[in-house]
Amino acid sequence: MATVAQHGQPTSAHPSRPPHDSSRTTASPSPAAMAPAQHNPAPAPAKKAKGKKAADPSEQQKQIQAKIAQLELDQAGDKEQELEIEREVKKANRELSSLLSNMDGPLSRLEVVQKRYTELLSDMKRTEREHQKAKKRGDQLQKEKDAQRSELNKVTTMKDKLDKLSRDFAKENKKLKDELHKLETSESAARQELHERLEHLVNDVDDCIAAANGPEPQNQAEQELDELSTFMSKSSNREAEEQRKKIARLETLCRGMQAQGRGQVPMHELEHEEHEEEDEEVTESEYEYEDEDSAEYDDDTEEDGVEPAPERRPFGPVPPPPPPPPQPQPGTQGKVNGHKQVNGQMNGVKR
Repeated sequence: MATVAQHGQPTSAHPSRPPHDSSRTTASPSPAAMAPAQHNPAPAPAKKAKGKKAADPSEQQKQIQAKIAQLELDQAGDKEQELEIEREVKKANRELSSLLSNMDGPLSRLEVVQKRYTELLSDMKRTEREHQKAKKRGDQLQKEKDAQRSELNKVTTMKDKLDKLSRDFAKENKKLKDELHKLETSESAARQELHERLEHLVNDVDDCIAAANGPEPQNQAEQELDELSTFMSKSSNREAEEQRKKIARLETLCRGMQAQGRGQVPMHELEHEEHEEEDEEVTESEYEYEDEDSAEYDDDTEEDGVEPAPERRPFGPVPPPPPPPPQPQPGTQGKVNGHKQVNGQMNGVKR
C-alpha cells in the first residue's frame, strides 16, 4: 500500500501540474492578448496621414521611423512579459511543490491542488471578464478617438476654408474700398463740374434777362457801319446839290449867251471857273468803296431825299451874232462882259 501510495503520489502530483500549467497557460495568454489591445490605437497616425492630402517626404520618413521604433518597443515589451510570466509560473510551481511536499496523504494533496486550481480558475475568469470590459472600453475609446480625430480634421478643414474665405473677403473688401474711393473722387469731380456749369448757366440766364429788360446794345461794327452810311448819304446829297447848282449855272449862262447872241461858249473857261468855285468851298475827304450797292442807309438817309433837278428848257434857234462890241478899255483887258478871254478868243472864235 505504501508503494502504491508512493507511486500514486507522483502520479497524483504529476497530473496535478498539468491542470495548473494548463490554467497558467490558459491564463497566460490573457496578458498577451491584452498587449495588442493596449497597442491597438497605434495605427491612428496612419489615419492622420491619410487626412493630409500632400505630406512632406521628410515628415513621412519621420513617421515611418517612429512607427518602426514603436514596433520594436512593443516587441521588446512582449518578450519581457513572456519572461515575467515564465518566472511567475516557475515560482508558483515551486510554491506548490513545497506545499505538497509538506503533506503526507495524497488526498490532502489532491484537495490542496483542487483548491489551488479553483482559486486560479476564478482568478482567470475574473481576469477574462475584466479583459473583455477593458477591450470594450478600449474599442469605445478608440471609436471616440477616431470620431474626435475626424471632428478635428473637419474643424481643421473648415478652419482652412474659413481662412481662405477671409483672405478672399479681405481682397474683395480692399477692392471695394478702392472702387468706392474712385467713385467718390469721380462723383465729387462731376458734382463740382455740374455746379460750375449750373453757375455759368445761371449767369447766362441773368445776362439774357438783363439784356431783354434793358436797351439792346449795338455792336461797334454796326455803329460804324451806320455812321459810314449816314456820312455817305450826306456826301451824296452834297454832291447832288453841287451838280444841280452847276447845271443851274450852266443853264443861266447859256440863256445869257443866247440873249447876247453868242453861238459858242468856251467850255475850258467854264471848267476853270468851276475849279475855282470848288477851291473856295470846303471839301471833305472822299472814300472809295468796292460795292456801293451794299451800303446800308439809316432813317436820316431815307428822309434826306435828293431834290429833283429843274426841268431844262429847250433852246431855240441861235440868233445871228450882234455887231462887234467896242474895244475894251485898258483896265478891263482880258475880260469881256464879265467873262475872261483865254488865248485871244472872243465869242468862241480864235483870233
